Order: sequence, then structure tokens, then C-alpha cells
Amino acid sequence: MKRFLIALSLCLAFCCTGFGQAAADVPASKEDVDRYMQAIHSHEMMKQVVEAMTKPMPQMVHDQYMKNKEKLPADFEAQMNKSMDDMLQGMSWGEMPDAMAPVYQKHLSKGDIDVTVAFYSAPTGKNAAGNAGNDERGDAVHDAYHAEERREDEGTSARAGCSNA
Repeated sequence: MKRFLIALSLCLAFCCTGFGQAAADVPASKEDVDRYMQAIHSHEMMKQVVEAMTKPMPQMVHDQYMKNKEKLPADFEAQMNKSMDDMLQGMSWGEMPDAMAPVYQKHLSKGDIDVTVAFYSAPTGKNAAGNAGNDERGDAVHDAYHAEERREDEGTSARAGCSNA
């Protein structure tokens, strides 16, 4: 789950920032960062990322269970799904923007934020921040997970001296 949070933070930190446009500008304040987070709709974006990442999880758990069911308890799927649901419900999603604000303040100036907020307030920026492509992103996350899973399986088989043919 730590990997998930790190990936989510990095995604939010780097997907919509204006990099170094006004290096000599004054540092961004907490209020500037709050304005930036509102302009890029970070709360909605975070919800979309979490949804895209969690939507395929029950199927992934099922696939893992089917692959290893002789080694796993019969209620493995139910336990894992409940554990994931409990973990997601117990997370402090509202605290994430406050925790990320110092990172934005360190790397973005007030000028960077002003330019980015102006962009996301304009029609083009609103379109860029819209929901276009959400389903495709969710599918891409799912496909990437399965590709990684296959690579891990092939590596495990190769180390064990097995053939996947």
C-alpha cells in the first residue's frame, strides 16, 4: 500500500505542474498551493486515480487465488477484498493535500502557480482537466498490472528452472 500512496503522490505531484517557469519568482505560499490544488481539481483527480487502481483489484485477487488456491485458505478472496476495502476506507484522504503542500511549495514558485491556475481556469485547461480518457486510464492500469504479473511469473519460472511453454 505504501507503493500505492507513493505512486499516487508522485502522479499528483508531476502530472499537472508547470516546471520552473519563474525560477527567480517568490516562493509559493500555502494559499497559492491551495488555489493550485483547486484549479487542477486534485480531490477529484485523486478519487479518479484511486477508483482506477481499485476497480480491477477484486479480479486480480481472484486471479491470484485461482493460480495459488491449493496454497491459500478457501476464504482468501473475501479476506483480501475486505482488507482492501477497510484499508481504503480508513485512509486519511483529506490529509493528503496538506501533506503534499510543502512539496509543491518547494518546487513551484508563486509565478508557476499563477500561470498554471490561469491555464486550468481557461477553456483549454478545463478540457485538459476533464474526464476525457478515464476509462482508458483504468484499463491501462489493469493491463500494466497483468503485464507485470506475467513478467514476475516468467522470472520466477526461469529462476526455478521451469518452462512456461
